[in-house]
Formats: sequence, structure tokens, C-alpha cells
Amino acid sequence: MRNKIFAVASLLIIASMVLAACATPTAQPSAPQVTEVVKTVVVTVEGKEVVVTATPEPTAPPAEIKSKDPTTLTYAVFGDPETLDPALDYETAGGELVMQVYDTLVTYNKDNPVEFVPQLATEVPTLDNGGISADGTTYTFKIRQGVKFHDGSDLTPEDVAYTFQRNLLQGGTASPQWLIAEPVFGPGIYDVAEVVDPSGALDDDSAGLQAADPAALEAACTKVTDAF
Repeated sequence: MRNKIFAVASLLIIASMVLAACATPTAQPSAPQVTEVVKTVVVTVEGKEVVVTATPEPTAPPAEIKSKDPTTLTYAVFGDPETLDPALDYETAGGELVMQVYDTLVTYNKDNPVEFVPQLATEVPTLDNGGISADGTTYTFKIRQGVKFHDGSDLTPEDVAYTFQRNLLQGGTASPQWLIAEPVFGPGIYDVAEVVDPSGALDDDSAGLQAADPAALEAACTKVTDAF
């Protein structure tokens, strides 16, 4: 009897093992999918709330664009120059062209924007090289030799002086000449018209200047020419 019970039990165990082997396997969980989520959180640093935003990975740079005509430069601007006279131009479109046509005594150092380098001058005036007087009121520029104008004539120191004189006398409150008018004429004077009439009534008034007292006009011109 015991043998029969043992045999029956054995058959049941074997059958259960077979059924287990034939059963549909339980689905295994898939690997977790990682998705980058850019979040903004607020953290407290030294008692102050600071908003922190995760920075996503930079995107790939755009594909290089090649011109169909590499010999032609197409340049987009927002407007046309108002004038090409360097004494009067005081806006971006004209200024960009003026800077390509005219040279200055000194210019900015491209590697250090707070430093000047000589251009038409042979050196930048300083106290050490004697270019700036001890009281800081006189600047001496040594003009480079061999510089030619567009017509082939030579640049002279007199040409440099004339340029400053013309610019100041042509002036106008809508020009960049106020940048040098105050150092030449004194504090609070931004245009040559205010030298003729300190009240400012003749600012930007060409007809009024022509009708002004000749002695006042001559005195203003002398003050300009004596400065350069």
C-alpha cells in the first residue's frame, strides 16, 4: 500500500513539474527607458531662493552654407548712410563706411579694447614719451611719413590740423564733434555755435550764425585754429 501511495505521489510531482515546464513564462520587465527632462527647481542658498534650470545638451551646429558666388559679398544693413562726411556722420550705417575710407591718428587695439595703437601717428602720446604735457592739456602727435591721400598727394601735419579745425567749425549738435568740442572750448560747451553765442540760441542755426556779430565769429575761429 505504501508503495502505491509513494508511486502516486511521485506521479503527481512529475506531472506538476511537466505542467510548470509547459506553462507560458511570465513576461520579464523591460529595461528602463531614460528620458532627459529639463527641470527648473528653486533652491535656498544662504537664505535666498535661487532658480536653477538644467541646461540641455547643445545641439549640433548647422551645416556649412556655401555661396553660389564666392566672389560677391552680400551685406545686410538696416538703413542707408545719412552722409559720408566724417565731420557730420553720427550714425551706424555711415560710420561703418567712413571707417573703411578714412584713417585716424590712433585706433583701438583689437586684442585689448582699452588700449590705443598708432595709425596715422607714429606713436600714441603718453607722459613717458613726451606726447602729453605735464599738465595734461597738450597732446603732440608725430605724423607718419609716406602716407598718401587717394589723389596721391602726401599727408602733412597741416592736413591733420585742418581736419580738426574743419570738423569743429562745421560742427552741429547732431554730429560727433561734441566729443572734442568741450576739451577745446571748455566745460559745458558742446558746439562752436555756443562759443559765438553762449546762450545756445544759435545751435544748428546756419542762417543765424552767418548773421552773427563778425567779431564773435572771428574770435570763435581763432580759438579753433589756435587749438591745433
